[in-house]
Formats: sequence, structure tokens, C-alpha cells
Amino acid sequence: MAFRKLQVLGIFLTIISLHSEANTERCDSLTINGGSNSFPYFYRNGSGHFGIVGDTVITASNRIAIKPVMGNKAPWKRILFDLKNGNIDVVAGTLKTKEREKLFFFSSPVYYSEYHIFVRKNSAFKFNALEDLKGRRGIKIRGMSLGQELDEYAFENLVIEEVTDTDSLFKMVAAKRVDFGIFYLQSGFDELKRLKLNESLIALPHPLTQQPLYVAFSKKSRCPEAIQHLSAEIDLMKKDGSAQAIADRYAEQISNARPASYTRPVNDERVIHNHE
Repeated sequence: MAFRKLQVLGIFLTIISLHSEANTERCDSLTINGGSNSFPYFYRNGSGHFGIVGDTVITASNRIAIKPVMGNKAPWKRILFDLKNGNIDVVAGTLKTKEREKLFFFSSPVYYSEYHIFVRKNSAFKFNALEDLKGRRGIKIRGMSLGQELDEYAFENLVIEEVTDTDSLFKMVAAKRVDFGIFYLQSGFDELKRLKLNESLIALPHPLTQQPLYVAFSKKSRCPEAIQHLSAEIDLMKKDGSAQAIADRYAEQISNARPASYTRPVNDERVIHNHE
């Protein structure tokens, strides 16, 4: 009888061991994605670098021996859908809203995003406050948040349509189908150059908004402990200067992305700094 009990105990311990090993194998990697054409925050250029927030997440993953697996390029709304349903574990670079907090966990702020108004050069208008957009038609990427307060203001007071990609966004502005487009400043310049619209469209100098960017984690991730470790490691990178060093490496690229004709307002604060 004693031998039988030991045999059963051995089988039980073996099952527990195998189950533990299976969990370890299942959680030695995290699937990561981010918004397309979001330089310098997240982007893909085949170099092995993925922007300030993307590189921060990848570096943090490597530091805790978790393999970062980059997901396929997809529309922003699809990426958020996949994060919500646990198809991916991490999104590198997103704004935090009340609605998103119901769906995702968030890191502390990693960097700042800077949205600008893009208009036709021959139809530029003065923009210093949100009220200046009233009576005009705008456009942005579907699913893109501009920050909690601005989202609420826009819903109540502005007309802003949505499209799935930057090609449609800038082409609709150029074709006079809308009065302005909203996009990231740096990557917006790159997109205009790619589309050969950099001579006809410009960015208004005053930022629409500057918002903290976060890393978002799926509440349905198969690896909750791994994403907790990753979030903690991102905090350590901010404290030891590693996150700032990544941002600094992009400073020259950011400067070069701006056309010579672009001038930042005198009182406009630079957003490239380590936020605690």
C-alpha cells in the first residue's frame, strides 16, 4: 500500500513538473506590436530597430530573458482588437484613456507623442487653440486617441472623420475633401515625402496636443507574470537612464525628419525627455 501511495505521489509530481515546464515554455516569449508609420515612437524599417518605445520594450524584454516576438504589420484598430483578445501581449506606444484602462494594463509613461495639424499650404490657417478647428472638417487614423480630454471635446464640438491608413489621410487633405489631417509630426513629414505631397501639404507649427505614451499589456495575455516583469523592467530602464539613452539615439533622426522650412514656436516645449 505504501509503495502504491509513493507511486501515485510520483506520478502526481511528474504531472506538476510537466505542467510547470509547459507553462515556462509557453511564457518564454511575448508578442509585441505597435502602430505603423509612427516614427519616432514605433516604426519598421528593416534595421532591427523599432522606434523609441519599440526599442525600449525590446531591450526590457531581453534584460529579463523574455524573447520579444514582433507581430505583423496591421491597421491600428486591428492591433488594439488583438491586444484586447490576447492575440498579442504588448503594444509599444499608445495613449491611455478611461475606456482603454478597462481593457488593458498600462506601464508608467515612457515618452511623449506630438500630434500636429496638417493642411494644404495654400489653405493654411491660424491654429493656437481647439476652438480654431470649429467649422472645419478634419481626419485622423481610425482608432487613434488624441487623449481623454481632446477626444471628448472633439466628439462634442468638432467634425473629424476616420480612415485606416496614412495614404488616405494625406490624400484626402490634398484633394480638398477635408480641411486638415491629424498625425504625428515626425512621421507625418516622412509620409508627405513618400507620397510626394511635401510641396503641397505642411504642418501647422503649434502642436495639437502632446500626450504621454505608454506600453499597453493585454489583460488576456497567456503570460501575466511575464508582462508584470516587463513593466517593472521598463521602470528600471527609466531610472537607470537606459530609456533616455534610447530616446537620445533618435534625436538626430528626429531633427533630420523636419524640413528646413519648419520652425517650432518659441514657447513650445521640447517633448524629448525622460518622464517619471
